[in-house]
Amino acid sequence: MAPKNLALVPLPAESVATADGTFRLIPKSRIVATGDAVDATTYIAQKAHLSTGFALPVVTGTADTHDVQITVAPDSSEDKPESYTLAADAHGVKIAANTSAGAFNDVQTLCQLFPQWIESSSVVTTPWAVGGMVISDYPRYEHPGVSIDVARSFYTVDEMKEHIDNAAQFKFNT
Repeated sequence: MAPKNLALVPLPAESVATADGTFRLIPKSRIVATGDAVDATTYIAQKAHLSTGFALPVVTGTADTHDVQITVAPDSSEDKPESYTLAADAHGVKIAANTSAGAFNDVQTLCQLFPQWIESSSVVTTPWAVGGMVISDYPRYEHPGVSIDVARSFYTVDEMKEHIDNAAQFKFNT
């Protein structure tokens, strides 16, 4: 059964609500990296630091309660490239992907699960919580993307970078 009011774009292939409690990001939380997860861990640590004000150090090793663990481990039995799994409960968030691109997409899913203020560039005081759930997803199209006509729109370089960042938020890669 999918969690009620799951507002994710795009909707994941599978999502199940669990009764394992709610994950809470707190000031002592860490981002724990395993494998080739450097890009995804750095991204979420920097983004969440701006909006939460928490230090969120990126470390390697074993995750503790209230940590976000991101693991990239290629799975030769996996026939879906960039697939990932996100499990959130009272003990933490565990993200597992078979590629670094899959981990980055999973981090985008995690950002969408947090309150919308995760996008803020200034500190917002709110409960940073994600309900207990397990999500499994993968891109359904090889190159999901957007088309922007720069010849007629006259965007500046900074505006184009903002468009690219916004597209990445919704897992567009082209």
